[in-house]
Amino acid sequence: AEKKLILGICSNSSHPLSRALCEYFRDLSPEKTPDDFQEFAGEGLYAILGGNCIRIGSYSFISGKRDPLPKGTEVVIEINGIIKGRFLFSNKYRSQIGSLIPQLQKRFPLSLISGDDSAERNNLRKLFGETAPILFRQTPEQKMDFVKQLQTRGEKVMMIGDGLNDAGALQQSDCGIAVTENNNCFTPASDGIIKSGSLMQLDKFISLCRANRKIVTASFILSIVYNCIGLFFAVQGILSPLIAAILMPASSLSILLITFGSSNILAWRFKL
Repeated sequence: AEKKLILGICSNSSHPLSRALCEYFRDLSPEKTPDDFQEFAGEGLYAILGGNCIRIGSYSFISGKRDPLPKGTEVVIEINGIIKGRFLFSNKYRSQIGSLIPQLQKRFPLSLISGDDSAERNNLRKLFGETAPILFRQTPEQKMDFVKQLQTRGEKVMMIGDGLNDAGALQQSDCGIAVTENNNCFTPASDGIIKSGSLMQLDKFISLCRANRKIVTASFILSIVYNCIGLFFAVQGILSPLIAAILMPASSLSILLITFGSSNILAWRFKL
């Protein structure tokens, strides 16, 4: 019965740990919709369900104290004022993340800011190297402040996050990308949304975007040259109104075909 209560509450949250608990209890049927539900970014969940007062979240959220013996990423369960236990999580990195990070580091400086504790520090240090900034136990406000600090140094920042805790940093960044397991789930306000399965192609997406920017610039230049040539003939009265009426939409169509065709060729080249 308590597991059903947990499932009923976590199913209302898009946080990765909540989704993990939902997956863990997938064989159960959740309780009805909570009578009251609140999600505190970076801390946990509070709900009234079936006459029970339930809190799910970090040790500090439940007890008001810092965990003296952190055991890694954990979610503590409290029902009607009694701590029932905790769920411990270990990170499982995607198989291709080890090749994606070095590819990105060749072109961009990378940083990792996490709300979890430092249990995974050694593993993450192996992935990101010794020089990349890696910060743990970061609140949503601290994540946003970190982005601001980079921007004050003149940096253009792309923030990639997967939860409500990252919403502030995603909005503050010059380009915010929200990662989602399910496109129908809530995602924080961001400039783009990427499915988690496509995250390994991020380096290719960035290359494609940069190439598309060059295509757009070239299209503008081509359009200006085209119109200047047309204006040269038009002021001399060489072109008839009928020919001019045909050439004008033809120019727009040609620019459209060039940009569309070039983008598709590049996407095929990058295997996207």
